[in-house]
Amino acid sequence: MSLWVKLNDGTNTVNALCQGTTAHQALYIGYDSGNQGWAFQTTTTNDDDAQWPTAEGDFGSAEINTWTHLVATYKAPVAGDASTGVMTLYVNGSLMGTDVNLTPQYDPNLPMTVGACRNTAVYGETPYTAFPGQVTDVHTYGFALSADQIGAMS
Repeated sequence: MSLWVKLNDGTNTVNALCQGTTAHQALYIGYDSGNQGWAFQTTTTNDDDAQWPTAEGDFGSAEINTWTHLVATYKAPVAGDASTGVMTLYVNGSLMGTDVNLTPQYDPNLPMTVGACRNTAVYGETPYTAFPGQVTDVHTYGFALSADQIGAMS
């Protein structure tokens, strides 16, 4: 996934892009106020025992009131492939962080939400963790972009 964001307020943890499951979000891309950086987070199960693998930037790496290009990639689990389940976060074309999720949750029938998160089963129609700023030029891909492809985008 690729998107441009401009964060106007770094007070709270907020999300620019989310993909739902029935109990959580399959993925979050946004700003982590505790780390003051950008983050790409997924969930391992669709219940209360979920873990949250997170690829994130260095402490203080997010800039307020500045257009930023975020790209999150995920390599689906493949038996025998050492790079299986790897999540990456690129900020302005530079690799910021990685993590691994071997049991990602995803339901293509549930919504992808730009500018906030939605989980109708838990929160009804009310969005939460709304992004205070702008989100534009959102693209999703059916494959994990390479570092060269990402560099050419930024």
